[in-house]
Amino acid sequence: MRILFFLFCIVCFCNCSPSKSPKEKKENAVKVKTESPNWLLGNWKRVGEKEGQQTYENWTLVQPDKYKGVGCTVKGKDTIWREDIVLEKEADIWAFKVKTQGETTATHFKVTKLTPTSFICENPENEFPKKIEYRFDGQNIQAEISGGGPTIPFNFVRMKNEEN
Repeated sequence: MRILFFLFCIVCFCNCSPSKSPKEKKENAVKVKTESPNWLLGNWKRVGEKEGQQTYENWTLVQPDKYKGVGCTVKGKDTIWREDIVLEKEADIWAFKVKTQGETTATHFKVTKLTPTSFICENPENEFPKKIEYRFDGQNIQAEISGGGPTIPFNFVRMKNEEN
């Protein structure tokens, strides 16, 4: 039952809210000139998952100030959930865009705070979540979605390079 609730929350998380014009999105976003979340880069595995299930995130830098992330949950050999994420700076403003499988458009979040080790994204018009937060403690990532539903933590550890 917990997995169904988790999947329901993730599906709700990714449902698109009514879109705003680019001008409206930029007016409420934070302007950031120097911070870059390079600590996101790499392969991450969620800890504390239900037995037989694993959740992963993989982040790559595709252009200066544009990061692509892929999140997925695997049960056995089946991918039961997937999302594509883009975190990018456009004209000195960071945006976080999430699209799950089956969606044609991404849900947009404004980056309202960015530090050398964290960022917060918000979309008060999205049903759930309204807020996404990522924090890096030097080794691991703690992410959290909240607002419009339960607060759900995601704790990730960096996966070791298989070649080592």
